[in-house]
Amino acid sequence: MLCSVTPMMKQGKIRYQSRSAMCRNLLIILLICVLVTGIAATQTDRIDRNELKTELDALLRHDALHGAQVSLGFYSLEGNRAVYEHNSSRNMIPASVQKLFTTVAAIRRFGWDYRFRTRIGYRGKIKDSVLIGNLVIIADGDPSWAESIYPEGGHLVFEQWADALLAHGINRIKGKLIINTGKFAFQKRGDGWEKDDEPYGYAAPVSPFSFNENAIGFDLVAPDTLGVPVNITTRHGYSYLTVENRLITTPANTTRNIKIRFTDDRHQRLIYGTMPMGTQRTVRASVGDPVDFGVSVLRNAFIRKGITLSGRYCEDRAKPNKVEMIHLFDYESVELVHIIRYLLKDSSNMISEMLLHQFGKGTKAGTGYIKQTLKEIGIDPGAMSVADGSGLSRKNQVGAWQIRQLLAWCHSQPWFEQFYNALAVNGIDGTMKNRLNDEDIRGRIHAKTGSLTGVNTIAGYVRAADDRQYVFVIMCRGYKSGSAVMNWQDDVCRLFIRYDDSLDESKK
Repeated sequence: MLCSVTPMMKQGKIRYQSRSAMCRNLLIILLICVLVTGIAATQTDRIDRNELKTELDALLRHDALHGAQVSLGFYSLEGNRAVYEHNSSRNMIPASVQKLFTTVAAIRRFGWDYRFRTRIGYRGKIKDSVLIGNLVIIADGDPSWAESIYPEGGHLVFEQWADALLAHGINRIKGKLIINTGKFAFQKRGDGWEKDDEPYGYAAPVSPFSFNENAIGFDLVAPDTLGVPVNITTRHGYSYLTVENRLITTPANTTRNIKIRFTDDRHQRLIYGTMPMGTQRTVRASVGDPVDFGVSVLRNAFIRKGITLSGRYCEDRAKPNKVEMIHLFDYESVELVHIIRYLLKDSSNMISEMLLHQFGKGTKAGTGYIKQTLKEIGIDPGAMSVADGSGLSRKNQVGAWQIRQLLAWCHSQPWFEQFYNALAVNGIDGTMKNRLNDEDIRGRIHAKTGSLTGVNTIAGYVRAADDRQYVFVIMCRGYKSGSAVMNWQDDVCRLFIRYDDSLDESKK
């Protein structure tokens, strides 16, 4: 028996309003005027290769880059030639752009329609609606039991399990809950991850049994009163963590400064700092024990559905194929395409690490598989360093030319459209939602962004003024202001959008 949950999808509505013929004609005339004016402006704003080089060279002398290292490349997909390069062979920290390599390895390994399968069974016997024995769950490393995939909460998955148990005539479990996590090893912190990042949701530990990306979200609402505590509410009622609240309101025009730390109580997090009056924010805190957290939510979901579980749980690290049980049903995840879409658009570190651990036992085996994948598709991984799957490690080192080769290879694949649409789109969604939001260029860039303290990267595809797609890579480190560098990167992207290759061809 298979059970699955389809992620919640939001649907828009189209409303029609009547207009008089005169108003329609006037509107059409106005639209034509606007379009003609816009086209004329776009035509005169286009630049050729020499103009692009001149303006990019000038931007590379910008004050925002004082003392910084920069690697920059802009490439035509027709002939895979460089239109402009600056330090493209220099190895840099990719930050979350590293996720592109992990994603391609996952696509090659599993395919877009792959589903993770969690097996559920029991040891003992079922009598009078009571399971006299142990309920067994064999975890498959499914990363999708999360609000990122199910906006109403990942606990919907566990409620589906409860419904399946009830369908099998089980409403009470008189025994233990056995969680098998033998698929891969628990990882508390990745190689090269900063210890200070551990309390935050973006640096959560990894386990084959992982719920809600092993983090709990807290909604923060700052009152319109100066110097008072911010209101903190736990998302979806996941009460596994409590909060020591030392987050105070500040004047409306001040900078937000929110921090999370561990306390002596493993089920508590300290949230402190400042937050401007009248503002809202959501933060995520990591949990230290993914299995314990997941089981706590699972128990509550079972109770809501009318199933009681009297025994405690225990974790079994035996190889999954060695586990003996009487099979009840399997739970299949959403297809990998939905998982990758969230991974790339919103830059999920935990999902990236979960995929990495699917490639082999441990980080070393996983990163080795990524490098082997690159070699198989014609990219020499010899000069690069792969330390994790998410890009959170500063030990990752890669050149812009390798990212360029990867993106060019993806463009040649039959599944490119799925990959392209999974990237964040400027002015529309994901990590690019609030970047390059100018109405005339919105939607022209599909990219993966990345940032660490002192590191900011972006790489992807841009549709230029000649309506052709180009690959671009921008990598920066060692700067003083992150916001200034992001604005600088956006200015570079605006130049890419203005490029028209036909202007160069007409001069030959």
